[in-house]
Amino acid sequence: MKKTFVKSFLIAGTVLLGVSFFSGLTAYAYEDNGNTYEWKTGDDGKNYWYENGVKQGTYDDPQGVLGDGTVRGREIYDRESDGWYWLDSVYDGAKAVGKEVWMPYIYQDEDNWDDSKKNEVALESGEMAECVLNAINNKSGKWVRYDENGKMLKGWVQIVDELAELYPEQKGNTYYYDYQTGLMAKGTVVFDGVEHYFDETTGCFIGFNYDQFRQRILEEVNKKRSEKGLSPVVMNDTLNTAADKIAKAFIEGYDGNSYTLPDGTNINSLFTGLYPKKLQIDGQTIDAGAATSLSTMFVDRVAVNLYGSWTKIGIGAFIGNNQCDVEILYMAD
Repeated sequence: MKKTFVKSFLIAGTVLLGVSFFSGLTAYAYEDNGNTYEWKTGDDGKNYWYENGVKQGTYDDPQGVLGDGTVRGREIYDRESDGWYWLDSVYDGAKAVGKEVWMPYIYQDEDNWDDSKKNEVALESGEMAECVLNAINNKSGKWVRYDENGKMLKGWVQIVDELAELYPEQKGNTYYYDYQTGLMAKGTVVFDGVEHYFDETTGCFIGFNYDQFRQRILEEVNKKRSEKGLSPVVMNDTLNTAADKIAKAFIEGYDGNSYTLPDGTNINSLFTGLYPKKLQIDGQTIDAGAATSLSTMFVDRVAVNLYGSWTKIGIGAFIGNNQCDVEILYMAD
């Protein structure tokens, strides 16, 4: 026998009408501006979305997304979970889970906007603004992805764990989805002053501009040094090359406990002409997509380690196995 518990809450001006538990799944309803929105769990275990008591996302949904003259489903926003979901008409409006969906628009009402409105809305996507504006103007639509709970994914997404089970052919890949619209990044997108490269067709993350990345790290390190009253360090090409090789070695399985790198190179040979200078190495391995948004802790640590006597810096990075290893070498005269 299914047990139903109904309560009433007031959350930020929205009346949450009821919370029900069906076969271990949660459904709820709330009222907003005189309209009632409700998730219900059917006997098939799937979740369905109702507005004013009417199931949405079915073939006869007047607000549904059309494809070849037929309603394919509908994109809805659930205020209580702060998430976007896809209701699949093929399954009588059931919430889609673990699915990629192509939509013929970026915003459902974009056809009614003038250029000023399009620009204004696109700017809400920040560094993805140009991609969003191009997609709106070209009417190219968007690919979006929903997780195992049906919620639209946004930001950097790596296909591992549950997602790898849903998309085994994409296991290990990294993608980026606009935080505002869910639009998948393709081609070249600039994040934090660094060009990032994505496959033009699949959207799979390929890499980023290493020179721009080095410059960003150098700027951040010297900014921290300036705050501590220290003089700036300068980039050194030999150290950059060495840092690149060491970063590649760590991605290829190097554990840092040997003088020989995986390709047979003796690590000391990377610094020919630099000894007997004082040298120190610092590094961090992170998800490939997050490489150019290095943690503040890492940059702070490097800046602190680069105390007054350090004068030169080398910055290297290598992407592989969907990870990025970043190595910082610093040297005193």
